[in-house]
Amino acid sequence: RSSAVPPEVGADMEKMDMVVYMPELPGGVPERAAANGVHLPIEDVWLDAVKEPGAFVLSGTANTGSEKEAKLLALVVRLGIVTWMRTQNVPHAAEKLAAISVSADGSQVRMNGLRIGEDELLPLFLSLMKSLAPQASTQEAAQ
Repeated sequence: RSSAVPPEVGADMEKMDMVVYMPELPGGVPERAAANGVHLPIEDVWLDAVKEPGAFVLSGTANTGSEKEAKLLALVVRLGIVTWMRTQNVPHAAEKLAAISVSADGSQVRMNGLRIGEDELLPLFLSLMKSLAPQASTQEAAQ
């Protein structure tokens, strides 16, 4: 896959306060999923943030290989957001969930409207990085 930034990502860089583009999922995520018999259809993904008073509004886009994969991924993203909010005891989760939209458009999945307080952004980012970090194998951990 080319390392050039897609035009859509470049356009978001012009209008968003923050953009994180990942031409592939980091930290061995695809390999860990494959080891568990799961195929991740994500080709590339980018996250955007717009600053509002006291918060950031996050959105994200993932490209998949087909419309069918996008529909399935949209469902998984919806369930993942709900699960994440419940496990993290996110304040006002019901209100935040009501503002979030996740949709499949062709082979793309788009998520919009996740409002994160300024004080929640760093813990969210650190949690995300920890979950994406390569994990040592059981054998390495035993040494």
